[in-house]
Amino acid sequence: MLEVSKLVARCSKGGGTGWLMAVSASSYIIYLFHTTFEGFAKAVFRKLPLDPGLWYVFAAEAAVAVAIGIVAPVLLHRLLMKHRATRLLFGL
Repeated sequence: MLEVSKLVARCSKGGGTGWLMAVSASSYIIYLFHTTFEGFAKAVFRKLPLDPGLWYVFAAEAAVAVAIGIVAPVLLHRLLMKHRATRLLFGL
């Protein structure tokens, strides 16, 4: 129980959790757009001359697609937060 309270205290001070706060602030946009960006990444991978039947090619493609599905909406959230009209349209 003591360890949990230390973790909560450290997180509330912002000690090394900047990326976690960015992901949590962008969670709605990630929810809305993750499939769009993952689908785009998969379409790009299908155009590359790689054999997706190989397990290591598939694993790398899947990891990159999931990462793009999270990182691209976070960047989009930062862009959308700059303008009042986009904040209103997306409910931010």
